Amino acid sequence: MEPPLYLPTTLIQSVLTGLLVLKHLRRLAIGIGGQGNEGVAASIQQNEGAIGYLSYAYAALNDIDSAVIENQAGNFIAPSPEAAAKALLDEPVPDNFALLVPDPSGAESYPIVGLVWVMIYQNYEDDAKWQAMRQVFEWSLGPEGRALAEELLFVPTPDPLVERIKAVFDTINAN
Repeated sequence: MEPPLYLPTTLIQSVLTGLLVLKHLRRLAIGIGGQGNEGVAASIQQNEGAIGYLSYAYAALNDIDSAVIENQAGNFIAPSPEAAAKALLDEPVPDNFALLVPDPSGAESYPIVGLVWVMIYQNYEDDAKWQAMRQVFEWSLGPEGRALAEELLFVPTPDPLVERIKAVFDTINAN
């Protein structure tokens, strides 16, 4: 079996947050955990002085304060779709689309940014299943999906990357 491809899609892109720090804290048995954005947000709100890691969109849409973070250039940057997009500007996206930019060099780049992926396989036994999935992916990369992504404060997929993703769809084998 060939390794899966990791395709970034418009609706599920987000600013990734301190996953490595969270894993480190768990190893040290420091702090408390929360399930997903909702669980982490609840823990933050219930514990004075708590620090947690949420997606930008979740925090902004729920009016939760976010900290500015110092980037590689020494600038303190507030999270925003624009600052996340700047972090991805000069980063080459590998052939398998697996991109994480933990410390971008741009002066106005938010320092913790990456893509969230949908994993697809090169081969599917059920063509109807693949075609249904493809329709959802293509919708999310099209005008309606991109508009919804922006409304939900996600960073839309840049046009050149959209074209690369769509080209991969044509390489998927389904019986």
